[in-house]
Amino acid sequence: MTTRTGGKNKSKFAVSRWKSTSGEHPAPKAPKAVTPPPPTATPPVSLSERLPGMSDAELLTLDRNAHRVAESDTDRKQAQAVELLPLIAAELDARKSAKAEASADKKKIAAAKRASTRAANLARKAEEKEAG
Repeated sequence: MTTRTGGKNKSKFAVSRWKSTSGEHPAPKAPKAVTPPPPTATPPVSLSERLPGMSDAELLTLDRNAHRVAESDTDRKQAQAVELLPLIAAELDARKSAKAEASADKKKIAAAKRASTRAANLARKAEEKEAG
């Protein structure tokens, strides 16, 4: 918000905003102490060692990227990608078989639950028939 008076623009808000009333400069601030990052206890882990800890989505993305890089003739990481492909495939297969086993176990549990529920219902109906 400015007003025009006498050919000069004057702001109503900037009156002596940056002027020091004492006429002295403020005291310089002390430099902040820079703390170094804490040392890492373990060295960086290679990509092949991180495969078991990756999520399924991360592993699938890595698989796609490794295939793309392995097929490229000009990529400098081609050798590493070719080396990772069998490891990624083995991890994907292990996860697939673990999921299949878990699914089979769930199906067995559900079938046993259905069978016990049916047996209980048949026993209840038989008791009702005898009583009624």
